[in-house]
Amino acid sequence: MKRLTVTFVLSFALALSALFLCGAGSAASAFNTASATSSYPGVPNGYGYAVYIITPTGSGNVNYGPSVPVALSCTTPPATNTITNSGLALSGNSLVSSGSATSTITINRTATSLSVQTSEDIHNLSMLGGVIAANEIHAVVTSTATTTGATSANSSSFSGLTVAGLPVNSSPTPNTSLTLPGLGSVILNEQSGPTNGAKTTTIGVILMDIRITALHAVGLASGTRIVIAFVQSAIQPSAVHATAYTLYASGLGGSTPAIGPVAVAGTSCQGGSSTVGLNGYTVPVVGNTGNATSSASGAITSSSATATAQNSISNVNLLGGLITADKIATTASASWNGGGSRSGSATFVNVKVNGSLLPSNLAPNTRENLPGIGYVIVNEQYGSSNASEATETVIGIDINVTVSNNSTGLLAGARIIVSAATSSAANY
Repeated sequence: MKRLTVTFVLSFALALSALFLCGAGSAASAFNTASATSSYPGVPNGYGYAVYIITPTGSGNVNYGPSVPVALSCTTPPATNTITNSGLALSGNSLVSSGSATSTITINRTATSLSVQTSEDIHNLSMLGGVIAANEIHAVVTSTATTTGATSANSSSFSGLTVAGLPVNSSPTPNTSLTLPGLGSVILNEQSGPTNGAKTTTIGVILMDIRITALHAVGLASGTRIVIAFVQSAIQPSAVHATAYTLYASGLGGSTPAIGPVAVAGTSCQGGSSTVGLNGYTVPVVGNTGNATSSASGAITSSSATATAQNSISNVNLLGGLITADKIATTASASWNGGGSRSGSATFVNVKVNGSLLPSNLAPNTRENLPGIGYVIVNEQYGSSNASEATETVIGIDINVTVSNNSTGLLAGARIIVSAATSSAANY
């Protein structure tokens, strides 16, 4: 359970930043060009926050946080060596409260080594009406890679910690479990890892993991979980990411301003594979589709990285028949093997725009006007590559509404994307 907790929180943060990777390549390139030839290669990762609370209800869970988060996504190199955030760890509450918190990620890269440290500092903690209290909480994990191997370490500590009125050692052994009389339990210094390899290492730590198991204990529902001071750090030799989806619509206005992404398949920065199928989808005003399949895969070795995303969709009918297609399929691939390379392709069967049949071998980035509405880009392709990374994006149909009070009823600024695939591979 401990490892699942760390993995889920990290994956969630990465997924948010990586789902729409389009456009990140230019920022990455600026960093890579300057550093790739003179610095130790590798991809640092980090994530941390002060407090996260999950409270069960009759219809699901009510969550608070993560508060004061800090994150370093492996899809884009850091622009600076230090990322920090500070603020109140938790809003005022007589039962669950704390003082200020500071979250920091620090990266150090030389010609022979790379390290990433994630730290979480919380001052004047008071939880559960004083049942748990601490002057200082200092959660620190560090991952380091050199030519001789990669390792991670936990150097977290407490100052003035008391649990149920009893003092606790400033450096409790990993995964120390203590009973909270009449409430539940707390795990101190909860640790996942380290997991070390020749060029890959990771570690995650939760300094306090409080579980409420008593009924109506101090006003908190049984099953409430309170995570205090989460930190994670990792290094891997390369990063990959692939995402494919069938439909995404934004700027629609009304009570549903955005739809999708629909049928999303994606990978984490460490690779893997996934496939998602769809038996048809209908969106009022936007249109409908038939069967669709999205797939994504990525792999990392000690000397290379590859990623591929694909989407295939049938029986497309958009904007009341204004745009139709029997089939659209997109593929985006990116790889790094001492240098970045990329490729993209799209397949179209009987694509019609305004009743006109488009060629099956349509040139990339073909623009067709939609009179009184806006325009559509068919077989949209873009990306970048250099010595350290490559990104590629392919979009089958990209509709942009630019005219107000048009025949579709959509607002100016609305955008509809059908059949998208994005991949990236990098060695910073």
